Amino acid sequence: MDKNTSQENPKSTNIDFEITIKDLSSKIYDFETKYQRLKGLIDNLPGDIYWKDQNCVWIGLNKHCAQSLQKMGFIKNGIEEEVIGKTDFQLFNHTTAEVYRKNDLEVMKRKIEVTREETTYLSNGELIVLLSIKSPLLDKNGNIIGIAGNTIDITERKQIEADLRQAKTAAEAASIAKTEFIANMSHDIRTPLSGVVGLGMLAEQEIDNPSPRTKVHDMVKSADELLNMLNKFLDVVSLGNITFNDIHEEPFDLHHLVQTVIDLEQSSVDLKKINLRKSIDEHIPPILIGDHDKIHHIILNLVGNSIKFTQSGCVDIAIKLVETFEDKIQLLFEVSDTGIGIPSESLNKIFEVFYKVTPSYKGLNKGHGVGLHIVKTYTELLGGKISVESNMSKGSKFSFTLTLKIAEKNVKPQNISHTSLKEPVEKSPILQPLIAETTQHLPNVPEVLIIEDNTIALTIAQTLVTQTHCHSTPASDGESALELAKNKSYDLILSDVGLPGMSGIEFTLQLRAHEKKHHIKPVLIIGVTAHAEGKMHDECIASGMNHVIIKPLNIEKLTEIYHTFSVFNDTTNTSSSSSTAISKKALGIDLPNTEEELFAIDNLLIFDIENAKKVLGNDNSLLMDMLKLTMTILSEELSHLKPAHEASDWEKIAKVAHKLKGGFVSIGLTRAATACQYLERYHKAGHIQLLEKLYDQMIRVLDKTAEILKTLIK
Repeated sequence: MDKNTSQENPKSTNIDFEITIKDLSSKIYDFETKYQRLKGLIDNLPGDIYWKDQNCVWIGLNKHCAQSLQKMGFIKNGIEEEVIGKTDFQLFNHTTAEVYRKNDLEVMKRKIEVTREETTYLSNGELIVLLSIKSPLLDKNGNIIGIAGNTIDITERKQIEADLRQAKTAAEAASIAKTEFIANMSHDIRTPLSGVVGLGMLAEQEIDNPSPRTKVHDMVKSADELLNMLNKFLDVVSLGNITFNDIHEEPFDLHHLVQTVIDLEQSSVDLKKINLRKSIDEHIPPILIGDHDKIHHIILNLVGNSIKFTQSGCVDIAIKLVETFEDKIQLLFEVSDTGIGIPSESLNKIFEVFYKVTPSYKGLNKGHGVGLHIVKTYTELLGGKISVESNMSKGSKFSFTLTLKIAEKNVKPQNISHTSLKEPVEKSPILQPLIAETTQHLPNVPEVLIIEDNTIALTIAQTLVTQTHCHSTPASDGESALELAKNKSYDLILSDVGLPGMSGIEFTLQLRAHEKKHHIKPVLIIGVTAHAEGKMHDECIASGMNHVIIKPLNIEKLTEIYHTFSVFNDTTNTSSSSSTAISKKALGIDLPNTEEELFAIDNLLIFDIENAKKVLGNDNSLLMDMLKLTMTILSEELSHLKPAHEASDWEKIAKVAHKLKGGFVSIGLTRAATACQYLERYHKAGHIQLLEKLYDQMIRVLDKTAEILKTLIK
């Protein structure tokens, strides 16, 4: 073999070597380019970027991190070389380094990303707070080779948060102080003002001379207007603390809710000779679930507002179906009128608190500019929106939407509590033919315990209770009242909430505990307070009170309590041959001796006005108010009787009869009271045979009574 052929070609070798060098140079260039690009990217990232090996030794960091370490005094020149190759113990104080190392080791051990707030003391002793996000560094095989971190200085943010917390705490304390101040001031103002109103009303009843009587009447009217204005203002104050926790959803009858609004405003529209109409989409389910009290308040405010500014024409309430979901329904509520309209420049302001289109000093329209603000607040709280359209001299239309739950078919609606009647009904000439002689005895008198430390308020309460033909027992403090309540049975307890010593709430708690311990039927307790509603109301109900009313106590509120809680039902009965005597009869308690007598009630008076006037202290205005309230309740209960009868639900029918009976007796509706009592007691005695006939008799008498009441009221 040739010696030369056995050796490599030098020229060929050189060419290959040159190619290899060029390839390496190109790759090195590409690597350096990518490195610089990546480093430039890392250097410009917000935050301090760094990475360490498995021994927690710094092996890299961005420019931002080096500059931060320089600013904090840990390195002098702010360059990477001052950091790379060092541990945290060589850069920071021992305490800080321990925290950093602990977090780094946790990341590598658990192979997880961690976010920590890390505190660091600077060389000048200043404490700073850092937010660090640390992640494990892995090789291509998934092995831990170190950690990467991103740290930002959040010292300023933490200070802002601390300042905000302090400001929030201060604001909450100020809000609590404001609420307590308003509550205390409302009590301090309402109590004497209520005394002026109450004593003025009593004085007006006792004055026969028309001239001074008119002056006292005007004084009472002015004081009452001042009290109403104060109440409106306190309503607005209480709105400032309202939350979603104040929403109380219950089943309710939409038709009944709207009808109660119409009933309450009917006297106002009759006085102005305008029409009040309603229209409810027939496809809307009858029973819905929502906060019916707030919905009632919204509609009542809007309707009252429309009536106020409408001199002729009509006010319409329309409720339309917008959309139906699986278990919910969206409704559009509209209240429109043919009133004076709202100027276009005022449309975006009318929902503002205390805003009035016409200033009070011009004396054109009454009001305090808070009703629409309350409407808007309640609507938005319930998740709805309200809007208004208006044309001057043509009228206005307020619209709002609400999404409500659809109740199951067997769910029963809750009753809407009736607002006190606003307009007294004048004495009607038709009363005269109904006046008749009677030998009936007065009803058995309900016992009322009144707890009030204010002498004037106590005097007024006793007078009102006496006027409604109940017997009152006074107590000036909770301690003495508790002893009275433990040793005597009362039908009703009216308790001031803000009593000295033992408060009304503490009194209720102790009495309820006594009743529970001794298995005594709980007595009806009504709290009476001059404080604003809200927290105080909730505390009263939580203590065991049945209801809470705001001072001043008046005839309307008292009689409404009687009706709502059936105070007269178990205590009121008459005792003559022409009425429902309490005696043991062959058919049962409170029933006549024979079956024939069950249906011999046409000789009884439909309306015994003389007896009613005696019961109500000869107060004709009160009598008319009671008749109107009775009409509202009767209409409501009649609507319940038919479906109960169709379902043969005699238990429910008997309960309705029992409820109606007490109210009828108290205002002289003798025949209706007797018809109700006979059916109720016949059912309670376990009889079945004549129930249908007694039901027919009761319905016939109730319908006749309703006709008479409508005539009297109109």
